[in-house]
Amino acid sequence: MSLQSAIFSLLLTAATTSAVTFFALPARAEEAAPREIEIVVDRGYQPSTIVIQEGERVRLKFLRKDPSPCAREVVFPSLDLRRDLPVNEPVFLDLPALPPGEVVFHCGMKMLRGTIVVEARR
Repeated sequence: MSLQSAIFSLLLTAATTSAVTFFALPARAEEAAPREIEIVVDRGYQPSTIVIQEGERVRLKFLRKDPSPCAREVVFPSLDLRRDLPVNEPVFLDLPALPPGEVVFHCGMKMLRGTIVVEARR
């Protein structure tokens, strides 16, 4: 067998093995999309209390209706997160997996407040 034939044979075997492995293995279950929770900012956070499960993937969607300067940002001090909230433009925030407990969030002036309650899995 020539060197060229050996290389061709090796490449053909690798390609065939890859194709068989790709098509023969069961597809991985698609990771569930995060649960989206809308929070309207209008003289407060609505809802102001959100309950989630420990480790749950959550995407918060803030929609600011209140034009007052107090509502211009949201702060999650324990998560070291801060986001500007333009009026009438949705702002998405993907939360990391959280342990049981409470996560407080508030406006930059600490006048508007909310809480995420993280329940332990049973």
